[in-house]
Amino acid sequence: MTDETKTKKQLLHEMAALRQRMAKLETLETERQQTEVRLEQVADRLSILHELSRAITSSLRLTDIYRALARHAIRLLPYHHTAITLLEDAMMHITYVSREGEDPTTLSVEASLLLQNSAVGWVIERGQPLLRHNVAANGTFTEDKLPVAREIRSDLILPLRVKGQVIGIWYLGSREVGAYGPDELEMAQVIADLLAPVVENGRLYKQARQEIVERKRAEEALRASEMKFRSIVQSATDAVILIDSHGYIISWNKGAQLIFGYTEEEVTNQPFTLLLTKQYWEAYQSSLACANATGHSPLIGKVIELAGLRKDGQEVPLEVSLATWQTEEGVFHSGIVRDVSARKQLEKQLYQSQKMESLGRLTGGIAHDFNNLLTVIIGFTELIRLQYASDDPIQELVDKVLGSSQHAADLVRQLLAFSRKQIIEPKVLDLNV
Repeated sequence: MTDETKTKKQLLHEMAALRQRMAKLETLETERQQTEVRLEQVADRLSILHELSRAITSSLRLTDIYRALARHAIRLLPYHHTAITLLEDAMMHITYVSREGEDPTTLSVEASLLLQNSAVGWVIERGQPLLRHNVAANGTFTEDKLPVAREIRSDLILPLRVKGQVIGIWYLGSREVGAYGPDELEMAQVIADLLAPVVENGRLYKQARQEIVERKRAEEALRASEMKFRSIVQSATDAVILIDSHGYIISWNKGAQLIFGYTEEEVTNQPFTLLLTKQYWEAYQSSLACANATGHSPLIGKVIELAGLRKDGQEVPLEVSLATWQTEEGVFHSGIVRDVSARKQLEKQLYQSQKMESLGRLTGGIAHDFNNLLTVIIGFTELIRLQYASDDPIQELVDKVLGSSQHAADLVRQLLAFSRKQIIEPKVLDLNV
């Protein structure tokens, strides 16, 4: 073999080797380009994930979180319907967000309807994601009651877990068969892991807001009730006095001020015994101790009469009704006190009137009987006068008897007038005589 032939073979061999190296370089370039594309895709996905993470954590309102999820997740995963379903007690709270970015709508469905023999129940019970390439061909779940399932051909259902506990699910549904594979499942799981604590915080925030609103509403209702109670108490003519478990006055209305003469500032934190005469102190202290110890007292729920003491030292008859109630701060007592001075005066006047009426009836009876006796005396005296001559000395005695009898008759008429059994006959008197 000549040198020229060897040179040609060597050149051909080198050219073949060069072509192989060129092919390898082209393959490496293709792989590099593909790797760059994949890296760009990964970078894009990471960027979108970062944007999604920032978007869903920018607000604590669930509706804002759902809108942010719908706006960014569609750039990473194909779907026509998505839903966040939260499990709370016996209710499944379902919020749907459509691909077109419509406002989410919230539904409440009994959990038993969604969990029994359903894909959602399977995911919640096992805490594992579920991928279905063809929903219609999957006969595993006979009670799929998700409203969107009728339009969906394939779907992904992922559990939302916080501290190992499933709080709900994230649903992705597509009208295309086989829309989801392992890559989509992996990406969806990453998003679900980001979404779960955010949704839990949003749910807790919503509960906190509701509790704050309810607390404010309760406080406003309590404030209105207190104002109404204070208005009623302050407008009452009776004294309304509140006392703590130690027997000190903590509330005092205008009625109490009118009865006792003290202002509210003067009696607040003063002992209730300030308003009682000393004879009632021991009984009051005993009743207070019994009520504090047992919640009951012989005086509770009864109306009692006692003598109170005004600021000027004057005693005043009172009618007192006591009550007690217990709170976390201790036992409290209330007293409704009425000044019965006017009633006592009326009772006294009534007693005097009844006394005078009885005396009048007695006087009338005596006067009536005495009048009958006088009638007989006067009648027989007149007969005696007729039997003697006018100049007979006995006529003088008869006149004295008749005069005395007539005077007695006048007294009887006055007694009958006092007893109101005879009408007084007025007479004209000449004051000049």
